[in-house]
Amino acid sequence: MKSSGQNFLPIVVIYFVTIVFAVFGFMDLDVAGFSLAFPLFDVIAIYYFRVFRGFFPLWFVFLLGLITDSMAGEILGITSLIYIAVIKFFEYLETRLAIKDDFKQVLRRFLAFLAFFLFLKWFLLSIINFTNYDFWMIIVQFLISSMCYVFMHKILENYYVSHCR
Repeated sequence: MKSSGQNFLPIVVIYFVTIVFAVFGFMDLDVAGFSLAFPLFDVIAIYYFRVFRGFFPLWFVFLLGLITDSMAGEILGITSLIYIAVIKFFEYLETRLAIKDDFKQVLRRFLAFLAFFLFLKWFLLSIINFTNYDFWMIIVQFLISSMCYVFMHKILENYYVSHCR
């Protein structure tokens, strides 16, 4: 980040937009019949700004998980736990593996991050709620979020490089 005399507005915008992404995912939108499978823009932002850039502190990721749980009506803290577990696992892998930062590698890591997050959330919620949630919706959400990441990465990269370095 920049020195202490920097303009904090771009940083506040990143946090605000990420919270809006989390809330936007739960709005009742019926876009071409995909009202239940909306791209996980909050997971994209968490991956980009925490795992890829190391920008978000864990307390913010935890808070974002609480917001997500309260909007979804899920057990409070389950998404926070999953976010932090997946982040810590991927941060551990990044310290152990020699990983390049070319876009193909970043995209592969995001796809693995997203798949791990979705599967873990599906698995834990199925066990906790004694319900077999539809796995096809997870696959659709994975595909939609994966396609969106390609565009979102470029947008987030341009904003981060121009305002937060």
